Amino acid sequence: MDMVTYRAVARAFPYVKQVYLDAWGEPLLNPHFWEMVAVARDNGCSVGVTTNGVLLDSRVAELLARNLDVVGISVDGATADTYERMRIGARFEKVVQGIQDLVAARKALRSDGLPLISLLFLKTNENIHELPAFVDLAATLGVDEVIASNLSYVTQPAHDSLKAFSLHAPSPAHIEILEQVRCKAKSKGLGLRLYPLAPKRVPFCEARPLEELHITWEGLVAPCVYLTLPVAGDIIFRVYEGVRYRVPKTHFGDLRVSTLLEIWEREAYRQFREPFAKRSAACGGAPFGPSGDGGFRELDGPAFDAVTRYSLPDACRGCYKAMGL
Repeated sequence: MDMVTYRAVARAFPYVKQVYLDAWGEPLLNPHFWEMVAVARDNGCSVGVTTNGVLLDSRVAELLARNLDVVGISVDGATADTYERMRIGARFEKVVQGIQDLVAARKALRSDGLPLISLLFLKTNENIHELPAFVDLAATLGVDEVIASNLSYVTQPAHDSLKAFSLHAPSPAHIEILEQVRCKAKSKGLGLRLYPLAPKRVPFCEARPLEELHITWEGLVAPCVYLTLPVAGDIIFRVYEGVRYRVPKTHFGDLRVSTLLEIWEREAYRQFREPFAKRSAACGGAPFGPSGDGGFRELDGPAFDAVTRYSLPDACRGCYKAMGL
């Protein structure tokens, strides 16, 4: 995103609690990244970022520690062998050193405990065995939490087999690994957001379209990052249980020509959000999703039955994330 577009987006910042600079690609590669952070902070917003950590050095660590409220670092492995196989061209030791620099910079520069530092681990069949060791690594590095998510969105059927979760019968070995991880995190006082290995009773996904939205690099407003994949054309693909589906790209306006309030109140956007509002009301706005201790909050049976009377929008059907995954 260029600064002309970003400043158009920033007109909405006085109404926003948090600006999270993340979508497709590495945010720290944007030459305007630090200016973007400053604009958001000047508007009173909390600012977060997720990075692959490849560009983390002592200078970048100091800037992040001074200016960010949340920093997530995607690592996906506890050893150089696994990490460097999954992230071609990256060096495990360099990324670990960058995390150490960030933790040290926070300790030296901040007294408020910020930024919150999370290590992100995308669970797949190829790396889930390293998750217990990953928790050990996170605790040793002194970060605040581990977020262990699922490979819950792929566009090619060949990649669907990589997912560690199952809609039917999760692997007993995987279940045991997650139990080990919960115990380890608790014993080390480490925060843990752990996504489940099987569907949960949730009203909708964590994109929370009643409260949050995604803005593409062009300034288009969408309810979810997965409904505006950066591919040519108006169709994106989603694989569900090995079958590849065509899904129309979904966005509701352009912040370069309209205000956020104008877009938010458009009839098409209101209609998109209506089922989510009905589902939220049906369960009384009950909390759901991963808790910070490795647990998962889901609806009880009657509340879930009430929620499922209202169908999600067509664009959201066949999305694993709508199942809490």
